[in-house]
Amino acid sequence: MGATAPTFSLTTYARVVRPCAIIPVSHTMLAVSLLGSFRATWCGEPMDLPGRRLVAELWIYLLLHRDLPLPIGRLLGAFWPDIPEPDARANLRRYLHFLGQALPELPEGEAWYHRDREHLRWNGRAPLTVDLDRFERLHADARERLRDGDAMAATGLLEQVAEALGGDLLPDVDTTWLTPFRERHRSQLLWCLDVLVRLRTGSGQMASALATSEQLMAVDPRRALSRQL
Repeated sequence: MGATAPTFSLTTYARVVRPCAIIPVSHTMLAVSLLGSFRATWCGEPMDLPGRRLVAELWIYLLLHRDLPLPIGRLLGAFWPDIPEPDARANLRRYLHFLGQALPELPEGEAWYHRDREHLRWNGRAPLTVDLDRFERLHADARERLRDGDAMAATGLLEQVAEALGGDLLPDVDTTWLTPFRERHRSQLLWCLDVLVRLRTGSGQMASALATSEQLMAVDPRRALSRQL
């Protein structure tokens, strides 16, 4: 993705960058939503998201790659593939600076991310929750319960997915590197809803099965129609 890639809209929120000194420790958390529109709260209060498109996309990129150290070269290739490396590195330094300004101040001087010359990594100790993580845990746990033959437990997990349905992964973000993440999430979501329809139908919960079928239709009308046929 080059510097002229298409933009996406970010909803404006009241800016919250203060430390959480007067907030209970259990609420000292950055909560990010990637399912549906891009949203974030700090200490339970809405945050003002980065106004610059590339800053927001850089933040999303770090969140989706935060399990392992991210090679700087891969990040430069994703954001500035068509310019010389020194210029791309300068851009990265500038946008990381903007991102640091947008993120809340952490207690005790902790950093949101760590960087050396060759790697960038989100700080795993930083107080963060991401709605995509919860969805993927529910999906994985439901698959495991089904493998164990525990349909009741699987149904309960999949019902949590249906109740908290947040939509596609960042549908307003138009960038090529996000495509595999979006396709993975969509595949998992369709599996969850499809299996929940079958489980509810098999247990005679026809009204609930119909409601889930309507959710499935909203996510993927062609797939839902093919099931009916």
